[in-house]
Amino acid sequence: MNWKYAFAVGCALSLAITGCGDDGGGGGGGGGGGGETQTYAEFTQSAQDEYVDLLCTAIYDCPEKQAPFYIAYLGRYADKQECQANLADLFMADAGEDSTAVAIDAGRIEFDSAKATECLNSIRSFASSCPAITDVQSAVEAGGACEAMFIAQQAEGDPCLTDEACQTGYCDYSATDACYGQCAPQPTMAQEGESCDELDCADGLACVYDQQTYEGTCVAEQSRAEGEACDFQYNLCQQGLVCGIESTCVASVSYAAAGASCSAGEMCGPGSTCVDGTCAPHLAAGEACQQSMQCKPGLWCDAEGSGNCEQPRAEGESCEGGAECADGLSCSYSAESATCVAETGGETCEIPADGGSDADAGSSEADAGM
Repeated sequence: MNWKYAFAVGCALSLAITGCGDDGGGGGGGGGGGGETQTYAEFTQSAQDEYVDLLCTAIYDCPEKQAPFYIAYLGRYADKQECQANLADLFMADAGEDSTAVAIDAGRIEFDSAKATECLNSIRSFASSCPAITDVQSAVEAGGACEAMFIAQQAEGDPCLTDEACQTGYCDYSATDACYGQCAPQPTMAQEGESCDELDCADGLACVYDQQTYEGTCVAEQSRAEGEACDFQYNLCQQGLVCGIESTCVASVSYAAAGASCSAGEMCGPGSTCVDGTCAPHLAAGEACQQSMQCKPGLWCDAEGSGNCEQPRAEGESCEGGAECADGLSCSYSAESATCVAETGGETCEIPADGGSDADAGSSEADAGM
């Protein structure tokens, strides 16, 4: 994993800033300048703390600036304090071995502590403005100090597991038959307006698929004006706008208040959900539901069975999809049945310590799939 994946907040809501939950990982700080020195592990912990506070502030203090996707998932906590108390657990639940930390320890990446401090300060600068989550995400991904704190040490032709380790900025996995790749020149990228069915889009562009033709086109991020079409999966709306309930860019989103009437197509604000036509607290275990977003965090809706919010199913219990299995479990299918089973982590990839010879595999780095 890479710490910045936290800012993507994917559909599975795997909000893991890596480094949390491991034994320190993370090499010392290099890099110059004054200021207090911090290790990479200390940085990831601080980044998690700052981001948890930003997320909960954004959801509960200014929901009108947030896309409905975030309200539906993170708004299931009763209030801002419950969000802050529990959200860190989500980061730690998905935290696996951090390939960046291992690369720092192996000398494949140098960590600049001073730039890391600048990165943290840029995240903190959003705190007073109650920002849109997508604007924070864009600021982090735009580069600056948050990119400059990682200094690549691998030259073209050297083995790699992450782009960050390569001075060329690209780790090519097709260049070797091993589990690791090789630092190589940047590949050809699709530009704005070009097809992304065969090529990845260049930085700052998103591959957006047409719902009728299923063909992908590179679209500039933050390029859509108010009233233009958007998709919550991509950051297409201009800064200050949000992708609203009708999938168009709007200045703010209107959510129904607790106790107000609601119906299909409307959304209740954070801390409540639509139950029998009224915005009410999220449902506890044993209460009747229609979908899992109505249930309190950690519960799922057994709409096809009991019709109630249920506790997650334990290892060995039957399932129909991953949503009902407890943390650390997934639904495994066979010809006879489907059961919740323990998830297996990625295999460790051994990278040659001598710069390319498979004979001496000294430095261990995390599986690139993380």
